[in-house]
Amino acid sequence: MHKKYELILNDFQYLDYIGEGSRKAFRIKALRDFGDVKTGDLGGFVASELNLSHDGNCWVYGEATVSEYGRVEGDAKVLERAHVCGNAKVLGIASIDGDAVVCGNAVIAEGTLGGYTRLEASAQTVSRKLSNRPPNP
Repeated sequence: MHKKYELILNDFQYLDYIGEGSRKAFRIKALRDFGDVKTGDLGGFVASELNLSHDGNCWVYGEATVSEYGRVEGDAKVLERAHVCGNAKVLGIASIDGDAVVCGNAVIAEGTLGGYTRLEASAQTVSRKLSNRPPNP
């Protein structure tokens, strides 16, 4: 297996956990071309390489974060300011964007989760578009 990204150890943000203090999440940098990602592209933030698979076209974009035991695999995308945490999994061709949060033991394997939507506990979704966007002014 060839690594598709590396952690940039001097580009990080702190994520706060209630009762547990802060932990670092590191920006990622692509080491090869795959999907719509090119060598050298900067991605979002992961706590460790356990959060993002080196297989498939999955990627964490922009300011999005994946922490704790959250996992992104397959061709899934985590974009904008979305956050995956706990034991949550974003798999297959799922897309998480906006300020959406997937946490707990939630699994999203297909479809889009966006806006300010929060999917948690043992929720599972496939073939859906879920969004909780604020009304336009």
